[in-house]
Amino acid sequence: HRLIEETRPTHILATTDSLHVQYLCQLTAIHYQIPLMTVACDSNAVEGEIFFWEPGQAEQWRPGRPKRGCYGCMRDPNTLTIERSAHFDYSNDDPGSYGGEPALGTFINRINNIAAIFMTAWLLRDAPTRGKLASILDKPYDGQGLQYVRLGGPYPFEAEGQVTAKNSWGVEWYRVLKREECPFCGKEADVKAALFPEVISDDEQPDSLDGFEPA
Repeated sequence: HRLIEETRPTHILATTDSLHVQYLCQLTAIHYQIPLMTVACDSNAVEGEIFFWEPGQAEQWRPGRPKRGCYGCMRDPNTLTIERSAHFDYSNDDPGSYGGEPALGTFINRINNIAAIFMTAWLLRDAPTRGKLASILDKPYDGQGLQYVRLGGPYPFEAEGQVTAKNSWGVEWYRVLKREECPFCGKEADVKAALFPEVISDDEQPDSLDGFEPA
């Protein structure tokens, strides 16, 4: 809280590639009403995603239309929906290992390059002089209210319960709809409690840590 108050950030850029940290950044963005952009790789890093969120609604929103959702609306924070490799054995081509992707660096660099272009355009949207780059988000993001970009890889990738690209090397835009039961922005959400949980003194610490896993 003190860091936010001292620095007064105008945007939050979440590029940690950690789902839990992305959630924390979304909660922070909602609490302080700061625009958010997240970037992540998934599907064994051959695909990626870009997500935008801002307070309020898109310019084209009218009463009666679906409202803009948050990162929690898109992914159930109680369920990890991103498929990741469990190990990093580069000596074999097991599909469950990043070692099975010989051009992994190329895929990740493509995601990073597209994200960098979108990020620059997003930051320049309110610039006094707007060039061509600053206008690339005008139609999909500002005009149509689309928030989620799916970046496809070299081949179709399917994962149960997870959004994947429809086309190889696709750059696909989607609308994220607000869920009233969302724990981040829904009717019953308590963002402040999630960000600033009550501190437990040493005397109140549980005797057993059964049921808890290390971070």
